[in-house]
Amino acid sequence: MAPAVDARGVMPRALQTAVFALLTTLEAACVTPPPEDATPSPLSAASAPPDEAMSARVALGKQLFFDPRLSSNGKVSCASCHEVTNGGNGTTKTALARGVDDRLGARNPGTVWNASLRSVLFWDGRADQLESQVRGPITNHLEMDMSIDALQRRLERVPGYRDLFQRVFRAERRSSGRSQIAFDEISSAIAAFERTLTTPDAPFDRACRGEPDAIPPSAWRGWRTFQSVGCIACHGAPTFTSTDWFARFPQRSVPDLELALGLTRDPGRGAVVSLPNARNTWRVPSLRNVAITAPYFHNGNVMSLEQAVRIMGRAQLAKTLSDDDVDDLVAFLESLTAPLPSLLPPELPSDE
Repeated sequence: MAPAVDARGVMPRALQTAVFALLTTLEAACVTPPPEDATPSPLSAASAPPDEAMSARVALGKQLFFDPRLSSNGKVSCASCHEVTNGGNGTTKTALARGVDDRLGARNPGTVWNASLRSVLFWDGRADQLESQVRGPITNHLEMDMSIDALQRRLERVPGYRDLFQRVFRAERRSSGRSQIAFDEISSAIAAFERTLTTPDAPFDRACRGEPDAIPPSAWRGWRTFQSVGCIACHGAPTFTSTDWFARFPQRSVPDLELALGLTRDPGRGAVVSLPNARNTWRVPSLRNVAITAPYFHNGNVMSLEQAVRIMGRAQLAKTLSDDDVDDLVAFLESLTAPLPSLLPPELPSDE
C-alpha cells in the first residue's frame, strides 16, 4: 500500500482529492441523524504514528515553534501569536497580533489548529504549503522581523541546535553536502510539528459516525439551516472550507457594515495577484473550532459568533436571518469544537 504521507509528512494531492471526495457522502449522511454504519468523518481517522526520524523532526519543530530566538529581539515566538498549550485556541484573543517591539500586525492571525488540512495558507492564500508559510511571519517586519541569514547564524551558534539539526537532517545533509543549519531545515521541522496540530472528533464528527445524541437538536436544526440557506456552498465538510477556494467578502455592499467594520479596506488577495476580480477576495476560513477562535474576519473586528453569523447572512447570502435560525446555526458551529490536545512547552537548547 502506498504511504499516506511523503517524507515531509505531506499528503499526496491524489489522496487529498480522495479525502475531499468524501464530502458529498458526509453531507448527505448528516442531513438526518445517520445510521450506525454512516461514513466516518475524515478528521476522526487517526493517521499512522510517525516513525522515529519523523518524531525527531517533529520534536525539533516544536522547540523552534516555541523559541523566541527566531525573532530579531529574541522575545517573540510562533507560539506568541498561536497559543497551543493549556487549551489554547491556536491563535490570539485579540483582533491583531503584536510582534517585535509591540508592532501591530496587519490581519487577524488565524488558528494553527488543522492548518495542515489546508491547501492554501494565509488569508490571501499566498502560500501553498506549511513549509513556505513558515517564512512569512519570521521575516515580516511587523511580526518576528528576522532575516533568513541572521536566523541561520543565530541557531548555528547554539550547540544544542547544531547537534539536533545534524541528527534530524543527517540524510539530507549527506546527499547535499551541507553542514550548517539552513532555513529549509528550519521550515521543514516547524511544518512537521504543525502537521501534528489537528483536532479530530468534534461532537459533529461523532454524530456523523452514528452517535446522533452527540449534538443537541438545535445543532441538527442548525446543520440543516446551514445547508438550506447556502452556507455550505463555501464551507463544505469535512474541513468546512470546501476545497480551499477564495470568496469575495463582503459579497454584497452593506453600507452600515462597511462603516462600522471596514471590511473592504484591505484588498485581500488583490494585494498578491494582479487580477481585477481579486480585490476583497479571501481564502475561505475553516469553521472547525470557530466557536473558540474569536475575534472574527480578516480584520478581527467582530468578537461575537452570533454577530458574525448575522453579518454573513447579510453580506454573503443577502438574508436577514431570524433569531431562531441564528441560535441554531451557532449551536451547529459550536458542535464543530473538538477537544484540544494537551501540550506542554518544550525545553529549549541553551545558548551555551
